[in-house]
Amino acid sequence: MDKEQAKEALSLIKGIEIKQSEIETFLSNLNISSRDELIKELIIEIIRNNSLFKELDITQEILNNSKSTESHSKETIIDHLISNVQNNPSKKVVYLRLFLDRFHEISDQDKDVILHSIKNEKNEDLKEKLLSLVSVFKVKL
Repeated sequence: MDKEQAKEALSLIKGIEIKQSEIETFLSNLNISSRDELIKELIIEIIRNNSLFKELDITQEILNNSKSTESHSKETIIDHLISNVQNNPSKKVVYLRLFLDRFHEISDQDKDVILHSIKNEKNEDLKEKLLSLVSVFKVKL
């Protein structure tokens, strides 16, 4: 392989790397709903458009109950996380990292900063911090 062919090969490789970076950026900016989010949206649409629920005029009541259940499930997940941390304090950072991985809109660098700020919190204060993170970033657990 002569010098010109090597330069051309390196140029092609560089072009591929740039395109790959552009594709990764494009894909990371897409708003792709999770399976659970899609199922919740489908259920809500079914409830809203169901003639039986409309006739009985209970659509809003059902939707309000599903929202309160969602809020309850967030607390349950966070309580479970705190329970795991209490049972295995040496794995606290691991559990917190797994929890923060659910925050898809946050960059890894920001997750590191958040992890650093909450890893030394006492378990009593940790629940409040995690609930506020969920509400600030509107994460659906």
